[in-house]
Amino acid sequence: MTDNNEKKSGIDRRTVLKTIGATSAFGTVGGLTASPVSAATTPVGELGTTSAGQWDSNGGNWFTLDFEHSYDDPVVVMGPLSTNGEEPAHARLRAVWSGSAEWQIEEWRYMDLTHTKEDISYLVVESGDNEVDGASVHAGTVEVDHEWQSVTFGSTFDQLPVVFTESQTVNGGDPIVTRTKDVTESGFSVRVQGEEARGSHVSEEVGYIAIDGNVDGVFEIGTITSDEAWTPVTATTSYSEPAFVSSMQTTHGGNTAGLRRRKLDASSAEVRVEEEESADDETNHVDETVGYLLGRRGRFDGADGGSSDDGDDGGGNGDDGDDNDGTMNPTFGADFAQHIGEDPSQYYEDWLGRSVLVADEFMKKEAHYHNVPDWKIQPWTNWVAENDERQMAWDLMVHNFTTLEDAANGGINDAVASFGNSLVNNDQENSYIRIVGEFDLGHTINPQTDQEKQWFVEMWREMTDTLRSVSGQDFTIVWNPNYDIRYKGSYAEDTWPGDGYVDMVGIDIYDRNWDQYAGAGEPTRDDHIAAWDRSKAHLDWFRNWADDHEKELCIPEWGVWEHTNSSHGGGDNPYFVQEMYDWMNENDVAWHVYFEQLDKHALYGPETQFPEASSKFKELFG
Repeated sequence: MTDNNEKKSGIDRRTVLKTIGATSAFGTVGGLTASPVSAATTPVGELGTTSAGQWDSNGGNWFTLDFEHSYDDPVVVMGPLSTNGEEPAHARLRAVWSGSAEWQIEEWRYMDLTHTKEDISYLVVESGDNEVDGASVHAGTVEVDHEWQSVTFGSTFDQLPVVFTESQTVNGGDPIVTRTKDVTESGFSVRVQGEEARGSHVSEEVGYIAIDGNVDGVFEIGTITSDEAWTPVTATTSYSEPAFVSSMQTTHGGNTAGLRRRKLDASSAEVRVEEEESADDETNHVDETVGYLLGRRGRFDGADGGSSDDGDDGGGNGDDGDDNDGTMNPTFGADFAQHIGEDPSQYYEDWLGRSVLVADEFMKKEAHYHNVPDWKIQPWTNWVAENDERQMAWDLMVHNFTTLEDAANGGINDAVASFGNSLVNNDQENSYIRIVGEFDLGHTINPQTDQEKQWFVEMWREMTDTLRSVSGQDFTIVWNPNYDIRYKGSYAEDTWPGDGYVDMVGIDIYDRNWDQYAGAGEPTRDDHIAAWDRSKAHLDWFRNWADDHEKELCIPEWGVWEHTNSSHGGGDNPYFVQEMYDWMNENDVAWHVYFEQLDKHALYGPETQFPEASSKFKELFG
């Protein structure tokens, strides 16, 4: 989409996940091999609901709509609004990203612009031609102003589709809706329509979604005839968590108008045509054909063109897993904490039936990287030598033996250089290097004042320059704060050392939530879902941050977390494992590490306190 491609471009998204890993109390490990997936499904779109009000008298309240999944080039339609407020209003979109969009309730300019809280449903679909269990779904965008613009679908539908339209941009300052007419199997016409008293409008990018069939248990489409009076919509299926979107398919009346809905339940809703009153107070409207979609909230998948072969080779063969569609099914690493030796990853490989390709070594604070004993580094050297695809990741913790000011002035450069040379001399010249992972938390270096943040940036640059000066190195430098840095104002901007000093962005994220997982009671399914929504918003923020800086994204630590009165973990939560698996496969994740710390996260072995999460993990990653 013209307005937002710059935000979403960054590095090209891949459809494969390269590496995966695990961590223990002593060290972290990781790995990925991939197995082919069958003519597999891939997320085509999703239905959801949200709510908000408009309390700014200048119409300035915008809200972030976080998608359940990320897309290469999504198209979004929203509405109609519910009818908690009587004033004519509609949804307006801007900043459509791969994993989110911004939206607001927009009243017409002749009104006071404030509006009470309304409920609204939304539909997100990947651009292009998609198939969803027999239904054809086509989405795209077109540049449109107040004049009619003809749109031709990429391919002809077998039957008349229902077309949903919505502006994706705010190029002009006046409120608008979109209007549609002349819907056929091969295309339609569309324009933007401002209030009658104001007339023309500049060009906006209008998104459209056309669907020609129902998907059993997922959604159904249809049309009704409606005017200014409430008109019932009745579905043939009941949906326990319903979402409802609709758009007019005709423009029989010339007055500016949108739609409103009420009484949404599992199988029905009511909808009507709503005119604005900028030129006159008459709101009667001629009959219009209204298209609708009523379905269950959540994602819907489509065939991605993969092979029908299930690709199961029995595991453990190190096959790269490429199939005809280029997708991968990632697998897990090993628990090196308990099994340092000739082949530290063997236990996990035996458990999961897959090879380990990346290992993240997390050393205790008292050990530190500047004085790594041979007995610790040598097993990794042997391990890397067994497979030329294997890589190490090292965490450089500095806070126990230096100060920010000292490090900013080059006080640890000799130690850093010594460590870099040790890696090269031990055939680990292509290692990933996390400089102070989770640097924004209290257990690490945690710069707080403006001066400390400046020292942190200078320290980072000193360390990076030193590592890159090591002869024979090919290190990848990873900027890796904690997941919640997005809540800390300008902290991310203040501690970013510059694009030239970072090769990769990392996020550490666990199934923890201070709201959903408070208290002694076991978390419910709803708690897990709500907590994941928050986690996904963090992940999407990092995805966008990495894209904006044209960097790859990795997840050096993730995992489930025990639930106690004070731990705020989700406990044995296979839902988190499933959602992380889906998110990583739908995004450009270079490598990731399941943190196999024995007292909080461990999945491996029969004594795990997370048997359901362990089973789900083995099912997905094995």
